[in-house]
Amino acid sequence: MLKIKALLPVFLSGLLLFLAPKEGSAAFSRGDQKKIYLNALRAPNDALGKNIGDHGFIDQDGKNFELSEFIGKPFIVAFIYTSCPDVCPNILSALVDVVRKAGDRFGRDFRILAIAFDVENDKPEALRNYGESFTRDFDNWKFATMKSSADMRNFADRFGFVYAKTSRGYDHLSMVSVVGGDGTLMAHFFGEQLKPEPVLAALDLKVPVKLDLNALSLMDKVLFFCSYYDPASGDYKVDYVLLGQFALQYILITVTVIFFARKKISWVIKKLFFFNAGKKI
Repeated sequence: MLKIKALLPVFLSGLLLFLAPKEGSAAFSRGDQKKIYLNALRAPNDALGKNIGDHGFIDQDGKNFELSEFIGKPFIVAFIYTSCPDVCPNILSALVDVVRKAGDRFGRDFRILAIAFDVENDKPEALRNYGESFTRDFDNWKFATMKSSADMRNFADRFGFVYAKTSRGYDHLSMVSVVGGDGTLMAHFFGEQLKPEPVLAALDLKVPVKLDLNALSLMDKVLFFCSYYDPASGDYKVDYVLLGQFALQYILITVTVIFFARKKISWVIKKLFFFNAGKKI
């Protein structure tokens, strides 16, 4: 019988598949998987409570602006790229629900900044065309990019946002962040199933909430990515829909591995049996 420890790399691979876009992008090497898995847990959490600083951007109309223009009231940041087939549109659609739920608060109390990290391809015209699927209010919901990939990487690092280019696009965290009015990173929301209430409540946070990752078990870390922060209770709540999706994917991967492992064992036994049967005593 296969031991659980032997299946741990498969379990982590399943987590990476859950975190990454679902467009069948190229697989990471084992070393990359470990690095991205650890960074995906640690980097965003470590970034909470820090000031993200000022940065220069180019918006959907080709105009240059500074992040300092957003300072003074909280704002929501979503990292996306326009050719992303499903994860990014799902995140932005969820933010549309946030805007609807917010009503008059949108624009008055907070704004949204969608950052396109594919600097080479996501030019202003593409951002405008893409953004029009989600908003008409480009004063309070900007779609923006930066002048260079190096600048974008530096900005993403301020959030602990992890992304990697592949042959078919990008593998990246599904993450939305809330920044306080003074530029302090206050909260992260993971997964595509954003709920308006906790996101809106996080806009009023005075102190960022961090997780003690060293105290988390492997299952706790999985639950972390299948949860959202609820400022009303001051705790993270499990999103059982996301957890169910991950569990199903993990089961399918595990069953596949066991199936092929059994076939391999059966093949070895047959080879040994026929080899020994042919020997003279």
